[in-house]
Amino acid sequence: MTLTANFQSLLRRAIFLLLVLLPLFSFSTARAAAHDYYVSPSGSDQGDGSAAHPWQTIAKAASRARAGEVIHVLPGTYQSATSILTTANGKSDKRVRYVSDEKWGAKIISMAGMPSAAWENTGSYVDIVGFDITGDGNEGILNRASHVRIIGNHVHNLPATFCKLRSPTGAGINSGANYSTEDNDVIGNVVHDIGYPKACNVGQGIYHANRGGHISNNISFHNSAYGICLWHAATANVVTNNLLFENGLGGIWLGAEGMKGEINENSVVANNIIYKNGDWSIREAGNVGRNRYENNLFYGNGHDDKPLLILNRDVATIHADPKFVHFLPDGSGDYHLAPDSPALGNASRGEIPPEDFYGATRNHSDLGPFARPAAAAGTPSVANR
Repeated sequence: MTLTANFQSLLRRAIFLLLVLLPLFSFSTARAAAHDYYVSPSGSDQGDGSAAHPWQTIAKAASRARAGEVIHVLPGTYQSATSILTTANGKSDKRVRYVSDEKWGAKIISMAGMPSAAWENTGSYVDIVGFDITGDGNEGILNRASHVRIIGNHVHNLPATFCKLRSPTGAGINSGANYSTEDNDVIGNVVHDIGYPKACNVGQGIYHANRGGHISNNISFHNSAYGICLWHAATANVVTNNLLFENGLGGIWLGAEGMKGEINENSVVANNIIYKNGDWSIREAGNVGRNRYENNLFYGNGHDDKPLLILNRDVATIHADPKFVHFLPDGSGDYHLAPDSPALGNASRGEIPPEDFYGATRNHSDLGPFARPAAAAGTPSVANR
């Protein structure tokens, strides 16, 4: 066999091996790139993050997370002297997900003091799902990125005491701390006791300050300022099917600061139940354009339940007792709607979220966070959790 023939034989064999092994190598690489990691109070950050050897801190998991990966956080208490910082970026089709494996079972207690956030996120295309968050600072979840979903968390009992400042500051969930970001969703959370209404009126339940995004199916109550506040660069927001009660200054504040030309316009506020809040049911302020307020229920709020709107008017508003199964002001009641509630069947159909507080499919056009009939056993009683 000549040298040329030998070379051709070796080349054919190399090509054959390449065709056979390359798919296997690619499959192996893909599998290696997609991990489910685990965190447990009894784990160690010296481990490998597997279910058998979980890490001890979310911060460790966050330092290793990549697009498409899930961080499972097991039940237990996670107390930290500093803010949890998550910086990993996902992709539109490969999100990074931080998930409490038992809803509200992973309890985060921040001892970072004021001012601080219990959890600060700077990664885009991220989900934060199902945590119980409290502490001694002024922010529960502070998000500085885009395309982030904050889902099903219980954020509560943060002092947020900045009484000497001119405007309310601090929030249970702050979904837009970077005003240039966009499209962040806050879905199905319970937020309460942010700030002290009797001490000073600072502290929002849910704060949103950028373009786009949905704020839906949340329960926000007994916060010192507003249940939901949209400000700074907020615009084109969708605020639907929330339950807001016993907040110090009001139910919903909507506006934009306007100092850099920001204007809050093309926002939709619909199907919300706004009950027994302070000064206003809904208040527009600052720089606003054309927004829609449809099919909300106001009852027992300040100023005779009249919203304070600048360029807009409310449409199909219901002024009647929502008739909960059993209302209690401290969050320990049953806030499903009674069979004779005026909030049943009167929602703006085009603005109803497809799922409810529990993640169940909505089959009726009802106001508030719950589908009919009740989709899960028990009630969202949170005061004693």
